[in-house]
Amino acid sequence: FCLDDHEVFIDVSIGIALNDGHYSRPDEMVRDADTALHEAKAAGKGRYALFDAAMRDAVVERLELQGDLRRGLDAGEFRLHYQPILRVETEQLVGFEALLRWQHPTRGLLSPATFMTVAEESGLIAPLGAWALREACRQFRLWLDTLPSTDLTMAVNVTARQLVQRDFDQQVAGVLADAGLEARHLELEVTESSLIVDPEAARRTLVALREMGVRLSIDDFGTGYSSLGYLRSFPFDQLKIDRSFVVDIHENQNAVSVVKTILELASQLGLEVIAEGIETFTQLDQLRTLKCQYAQGYYFARPLTAASATDLVHRAATDALA
Repeated sequence: FCLDDHEVFIDVSIGIALNDGHYSRPDEMVRDADTALHEAKAAGKGRYALFDAAMRDAVVERLELQGDLRRGLDAGEFRLHYQPILRVETEQLVGFEALLRWQHPTRGLLSPATFMTVAEESGLIAPLGAWALREACRQFRLWLDTLPSTDLTMAVNVTARQLVQRDFDQQVAGVLADAGLEARHLELEVTESSLIVDPEAARRTLVALREMGVRLSIDDFGTGYSSLGYLRSFPFDQLKIDRSFVVDIHENQNAVSVVKTILELASQLGLEVIAEGIETFTQLDQLRTLKCQYAQGYYFARPLTAASATDLVHRAATDALA
């Protein structure tokens, strides 16, 4: 198309619904065509998609899950599990990462992969994130009540919607005050994708949190688009090496080179490093050779219930005194 002496090239995505006799109103057909259109866009745009029974089932399931999410949040069905973070050199416990779980009444214990997309689409991701932050701090307070001198930290994931809220730093300050925690005990993890939503708002929020004394970590480092730029522009204390770089570190020289480069970069920038996804002693031994500071993964422990994590905290304290 020529518009004001400019050539404009336009792609088109098409959603198609066929009237096979089961529609009773035109708007039902338009609704299904719109569903197919979203599928076409999600598949890469510039293409068409034909509505079918599988799409209908997926829509129904998503709507049911969205309703269950709202009910589940009100009914207190969500839980936090805690995965230990250990010092690589000594395997000493240094903290936990709080991980969200949903104790669904009929589907059992669900991981975030099952419901986070629907939570984001429905806008429930912000209240879920706020609940997780409050619950993690409440649990950490219980540990401090019995072990007041502990130097452990609690890492909590922060969503993009939370990060761009104007008063998020004040929300965090309020949660810490309610739990009676010092900011140094809290570590907030953000992904690169959450920074992309509104980089300037995210930077302001992170700077304010850092000034409060909250520790900041960039999660899944190396899997996004602008990792180095983020390390330079945002006030992070540490980065987490994604499990995809660790899984074959014991047998893949390229993986070793990548991890070694990340560690050297972090050292130059004064950042601590946590490697995720450690499942074998060989992987841990390789990380120890490379001088990685911290690690977490199934080799040490799967995410633990609050009761099991509490037992681990007390065992670690006892071992430290022995």
